[in-house]
Amino acid sequence: MIETPAQRVDRVFREFADVRARTQSRDGLITAVVDHRGRLLKLGLEPRVYRNLEVDDLARGVVATVRAAESVAHREAVEVAAVLLPGRRDPDEVDLVFDPLIDELDRLIANPPRPRRDAPSLPALEMNLDLGAFRQNLLDLRAQVTGISGTAVSGDGLITATTDGHGRLRDLGLNPRLYRVTDSGRLAADITGTVREAAERARDEVSAASARIRAGRSPRRRS
Repeated sequence: MIETPAQRVDRVFREFADVRARTQSRDGLITAVVDHRGRLLKLGLEPRVYRNLEVDDLARGVVATVRAAESVAHREAVEVAAVLLPGRRDPDEVDLVFDPLIDELDRLIANPPRPRRDAPSLPALEMNLDLGAFRQNLLDLRAQVTGISGTAVSGDGLITATTDGHGRLRDLGLNPRLYRVTDSGRLAADITGTVREAAERARDEVSAASARIRAGRSPRRRS
């Protein structure tokens, strides 16, 4: 059975959504697990961090370890998505949130498929959308996401995390008072929770930007 564009996009997005990456710091004190977009899923801290690392060094180490995992996950996900990205050779330049769909839209616009009753279409076609306007909306949103970030502070005010528009950790602030209680498991969980909250705030900003773009340019075909 020939795979339709919609089936190909759906299959690839499901496959690279399963990508996970785990990395460990050189000293073995920090372990990070991220998803295909580089968002922190789990953080592990060895009890020795309290005597081996100053709090600022720990913060920098967490960010570095998470970003190393992010890089591994990104490259693996790009390999999975390669079928949708035939013209892109530099994995570091691929935005997995937008580029696979934008490239598929480019192919559909250049070579519209003949409609088949038994084959599903892309949601954009099912909703009677102007593919050109839909594509431009995605391009505009991709550009805006680069300037979006989210910041969250833990309930006790001792942890501050900032993520980019995709929810990836970019900065982490740890107050020295965190070292008054030597519970590495709790500290790792609190950092992870704060990072996730920052990612949620970034996602809210992206949703708001998307709504503004849609309000300014409707991709629905005019009859």
